[in-house]
Amino acid sequence: VSPADITQRARELRAAGAAKSAAHRAARHGGVADVVVVRGGAQREGLTEDYLTVIPTDPGIPRGTRFRARLALADGALFASAEAL
Repeated sequence: VSPADITQRARELRAAGAAKSAAHRAARHGGVADVVVVRGGAQREGLTEDYLTVIPTDPGIPRGTRFRARLALADGALFASAEAL
């Protein structure tokens, strides 16, 4: 297999993976997720049960907290808003 063919195929696979990832994130919009805050502070992040990275909307939720959230997609990012129990 030529290096050009390898490069082209790798490009196609990366594009297909990115499209599948974007479709999965879009499908989660409006749904509920189990989220764990894995990074606090100004760069806070959460992780869902299916390993999607989300941004908790409440800056007061500390790192390590697990909560139920409603997901919203905006500008390619998923935001997690805590739901009342």
